Amino acid sequence: MPTVVLLDVSLSMTKPVSTPNPDSTTEEMTRRHLAHIGLHHIFDYIAANDKMEFTAFVIYSSLYEVVMPFTRDYAELKKAISSVETFDKTRLETALTGVTNIVVDQWGAAIPCQVRC
Repeated sequence: MPTVVLLDVSLSMTKPVSTPNPDSTTEEMTRRHLAHIGLHHIFDYIAANDKMEFTAFVIYSSLYEVVMPFTRDYAELKKAISSVETFDKTRLETALTGVTNIVVDQWGAAIPCQVRC
């Protein structure tokens, strides 16, 4: 079953988040940085446990962009994470319409698909 990973690249992802550090200090991170860390873990997990899984990487704000079409190359997917820019506002509806388009174009209308946001 193909998987589509969506990343919100709106301005709200640049908000700082305080995270406790093991040495009891707090380190300022952004939501975007935490999302990048999480995506690396997701891609590592899929690469280790679902080697035959095809995964696409899509970013969205008010528009969507397919950063990486369906592939099994998780090293390239991880590289693509760092190449994304920040855009205006969040419109999840636009992203889901884009996901529908790329899945139907690549796999047809009858295939189930996982979407991870």
